[in-house]
Amino acid sequence: MTLITRHIERSGLERLNALEGTLWESLGSVWPMTNDFLEAPVSVASDTGNLSLNTVLEYFAVDDDEFSFSSIRIDKSGSEFDQSRRDGNVYFHGKGESIGQILVVRETLCATYQGNTFLEADIDFGVVFVLENSVIGISKRGFHGEDFVVSRASSIDELHFFDSAKEWSQSLMVRYEFGRKLVKVSELLST
Repeated sequence: MTLITRHIERSGLERLNALEGTLWESLGSVWPMTNDFLEAPVSVASDTGNLSLNTVLEYFAVDDDEFSFSSIRIDKSGSEFDQSRRDGNVYFHGKGESIGQILVVRETLCATYQGNTFLEADIDFGVVFVLENSVIGISKRGFHGEDFVVSRASSIDELHFFDSAKEWSQSLMVRYEFGRKLVKVSELLST
C-alpha cells in the first residue's frame, strides 16, 4: 500500500498565522479570474503583508500505475503580486475586514481494489480566511489541480469546494472514498 502525505510546511503555516488579526486587502493572480478559477500562484494581501499560494505537481508510482498529485505551498509574494496589481487581476471582496481565523483545507483519499487498500492520500488543498462578515476559501481544483477555486460566502458552511470525486472513476473492482476537514492553522502549529 502506498501512503502519500503532503501538508503545508511549517514556514508556510507561520506565514499564514502572521495574517491573523490583520486587515484583509485582496487576492489576485497574474491571470484574470474565470468562473471562480485562478491560476497559480495566487497572491493574498493584508494591511501588514502578503503571501503567495502555489501548487507543486508530483508523480508517484503505485503498484504498476502512476498517479499525479498536487500539493500547495505558501511562499512570500514575489513579482507576481506586483504584476497582478499592474494588470488589474486583483479582487477586493472583504477589503478592510479583520482576519479572525485561518483554516487549512485537508482532503483524504482511500483507494481500494477488490476491497484491499492500495493507496491513501492526505493532502492540504487550500486555505480558508474567516473575516468579520464573510469567508474566503482558496483551494486547489482536485487532487491533480494546478489552479485554485475561489469561494466567497457569508459563513464557512456556505463555502463551495471542488468535488474531488469527479477526478476518479469508480468501478466494481476499484473504489474511492474521500474526506475533507478544516483545521485551524494555530492547531497545526501547536503539534
